[in-house]
Amino acid sequence: DSQRPDYSDMLAVLEAKGSVDKQDDAYAQLIEYSRNIYPHQHNRRFVWGLTVCKNALRICILQNDALVASPPIDLKSAEGRLALVRWCTNVSLCDEDQLGYDSTIYFNDAKRRWEIKVFDDASAEQDTFKVFEILTCMRVAERVFGRHTRCFRCREIDDSGNSSTLSEDLSRLTLEEICELGNVLVKDAWAHTDRDAEDGSSRDEIALLNDINRALGDRTELSGRFPTVLAAGVVRQQGSDGQLHLDTVDDVLAAAKQELPADKVHQRVHKRIAMTPIGKNLREVQCVDELIIAAADAMEVHSAISRECQILHRDISSNNILIRRNDDTGRVNGILIDYDCALRIGNDNEPDRTCRPDMTGTLPYMSIGNLSQSSVARTALDDWESIIYVLCWLGTFGVNYGDEVLHQVEEDAKRGTPHIYSWRTGTSINIAEAKRNDMNSQSNFRSRIANRFIKKPDYAHLKKLVIALRNKLIDNPNVSDLAKGSLYIDDDESTYEPAADIEEKYLDSKCDKDECDQFVRRASCADLIANDLLDVMIQARNEAVSRLNKTNK
Repeated sequence: DSQRPDYSDMLAVLEAKGSVDKQDDAYAQLIEYSRNIYPHQHNRRFVWGLTVCKNALRICILQNDALVASPPIDLKSAEGRLALVRWCTNVSLCDEDQLGYDSTIYFNDAKRRWEIKVFDDASAEQDTFKVFEILTCMRVAERVFGRHTRCFRCREIDDSGNSSTLSEDLSRLTLEEICELGNVLVKDAWAHTDRDAEDGSSRDEIALLNDINRALGDRTELSGRFPTVLAAGVVRQQGSDGQLHLDTVDDVLAAAKQELPADKVHQRVHKRIAMTPIGKNLREVQCVDELIIAAADAMEVHSAISRECQILHRDISSNNILIRRNDDTGRVNGILIDYDCALRIGNDNEPDRTCRPDMTGTLPYMSIGNLSQSSVARTALDDWESIIYVLCWLGTFGVNYGDEVLHQVEEDAKRGTPHIYSWRTGTSINIAEAKRNDMNSQSNFRSRIANRFIKKPDYAHLKKLVIALRNKLIDNPNVSDLAKGSLYIDDDESTYEPAADIEEKYLDSKCDKDECDQFVRRASCADLIANDLLDVMIQARNEAVSRLNKTNK
């Protein structure tokens, strides 16, 4: 029956059990319901739930980090039944935002389209916002707990409220045609402000992106390679007093918070960013040379952001590098996105957060120091290590979906499992150890990783690139022998003898001569090694462009 209600229609959820011993099972069922509500209701902020276990009623709020439940209400008592009637009455009279909906994502009946407001905290005027038409949802809030990140493909609405095509026309368009209409991405997420409070604006994606835009916005050679912010700020909900209020967990749990231990309430704030351009998945490249170009573009802008903005990305992955194809030339460009994990570095007025153990990123692409939660300062070299892992992963499993099929055919023939699987299985320590061994020597890296790339002629170019990058990172000829390799050096081993002096010609010459940790030594000259790595990547990009130009003639 097409008229049967589904998760997109649910206002609240109820789970009943016959025994008070089944309370935990009832909670688990509410959580499962909410898991399905969030992806189907893009304007849902939190979910109300009820559990009835025999005669005990609990009223619950399911929000980003917890299920918050009231004390049991005895439905056998007149007082308990009155409490239920009061709650139902309040629900029938309260505003949409109190029901868990977002009043800033709404259907415009007059224009027959979904619209979303993006507040602009950078504006001189208070509570300024821009309105965008939602064309499609590119990412849904699919997890029960966490940031509940959603991404919408949109287009800006002009001051008169007009856009070129009304929403009723969109039903006759293909998804590809709809995508051509919208060039604005609106990212909606509940940011974890416990970190923001500790680090100031250091973990605030909006503040970081605004700084990047100010510093690099006029750099034409980097145009389109990082998000350009159109509007960004904290979402405001209109309260019963008619005033706009910042949308935070504090507001959602205003009544319940006082009954919760302080460590159970995570401070989150609802933020939204409208930005451009919109790219496509990295694996939509047509060949290896396009992958090399996209990766080089991303790392070139990464280097500019690190050097000129003092911001470290810290989450280089295949998902955070997108491609955009020029309509006139057909050439691809890379875009470096997602600055959720980024932080400021080198600020003398703030404590050095880069030395804190803090795992961020995607397991197969995390650096050794990141995986092992090392106390060694995180530098640009960690991100360069990550891009090597990204390129190795795609070299093994296919740079695009067509080559992925080819990889499966090859593996079926060899009946072997690539060693690179060890980069995603086991604990983070296990993965770090596997990478230490794989990266320590060029022979290990070749035999275990690079030689397992897909056997197509163009993959030889990718193999050459990753070997060159690995050599510049791990065995850079401009650093001393103490700074080379990736295995542990035990201070207690009798074979280790501290150097008398490190020649000034070496990049790590200013590091303590008794320091035997290669990662510490390389971190001391990270910027210089990063320059070498960028040179390798730019050279590879130039060669890739040249090959593509010859092919297209």
